[in-house]
Amino acid sequence: HQHVTSAPMALSCTCDHVSEDSSHDEVHGYEDCPGYAPLPQMSPFLSCGNQYSAAHGNFQQVISTVVPKNADGTPNPNLATHQILFEDEHGAETAVAVQKAKKCILQGAFLVRQAVAAKQRTLVHCEWGQNRSGSICCA
Repeated sequence: HQHVTSAPMALSCTCDHVSEDSSHDEVHGYEDCPGYAPLPQMSPFLSCGNQYSAAHGNFQQVISTVVPKNADGTPNPNLATHQILFEDEHGAETAVAVQKAKKCILQGAFLVRQAVAAKQRTLVHCEWGQNRSGSICCA
C-alpha cells in the first residue's frame, strides 16, 4: 500500500490490488485504505468494511453510515445504495444520539436482511469498518 497526499491532511489510497470480482475476498484495510471482510457465518452475501470499501469491491447493495469515498479520498454518495448516516461518538453519545443510533442500526439491519434474502452481494460500511457497520451486521 502506498499513500499519497492529494490535499493537506487528506490521504488517498493508491491500492490497486482489488479487482472487480473480489467483492467477497477479504481485503485488509484501515481508516485510509480500503478494507472489508466477508461474514460467511452470517451470510455468504454479507461483508463489513470502511469508508473506501464501496469503491473497491463489486457490491450490489451498499449500506453506508458515512458518505463513502472514492479511491482518491473524495466523498461520493453515489457509491451507496442506502445512506443511514449517524455519528459514532465512541461512548460519549447524548441520549438523543443513542436513540438515533438505535433507530439507524435497526433500519440498517432491515436493509441487510432484505438484501441477503435476495442473494445480493452486500457491503455495510462505516468510517473505519469497526463500530457502526459491525453493529448493523450483528443486529
